[in-house]
Amino acid sequence: MPILNVTSCPSVVYAAENQVAEVYIEGTMFDEKKSCILKINGETIEISSPGSTTKWSASFYLAAGTSREFLIELVNDNDLSVSTVKSVYCEKVDVGGNVADITTPLKSGCEFVKKKPYGLNIRQYAGTQYKIVDYISKDDYTSKMIFVGLYQVDNEGYIWYEVVSPNGKNGYVRSDLVRRIN
Repeated sequence: MPILNVTSCPSVVYAAENQVAEVYIEGTMFDEKKSCILKINGETIEISSPGSTTKWSASFYLAAGTSREFLIELVNDNDLSVSTVKSVYCEKVDVGGNVADITTPLKSGCEFVKKKPYGLNIRQYAGTQYKIVDYISKDDYTSKMIFVGLYQVDNEGYIWYEVVSPNGKNGYVRSDLVRRIN
């Protein structure tokens, strides 16, 4: 019998009006004797081998003020399945003074450098509670981060840019801690 475990799925994400937020869902799957296919809303996300626990993750986007249900289903080779439904709401937030200073619209590929006199953490997701995936030292004002075209608003109203770090790692930086250079 397949075993499905959803380890992370927020019930609420946050975005500024007319923007989107990322919904990051992850978990594990296992079947002792059969291969399994994990699907979310009918889309195949991961395939596992018999007898091994497999980690899976997927990202989806929600517009501010909308909600969505995610049918997470695990089916093995004998068509035995388990499923769960997770509902996520994207709450509109007023970003107030936390918006970065932008004179032209941000486009994928624009570059940023850190602007504060201390080190800069590049995090796995938008928020200080997430794992640090890369770091720019306090004396380094020239290492460039490349914007990938997406940003998130955390529950405090701060905007986080998704970037590729100088070391090639994907992550998020808070917009008020970086300066756009092109």
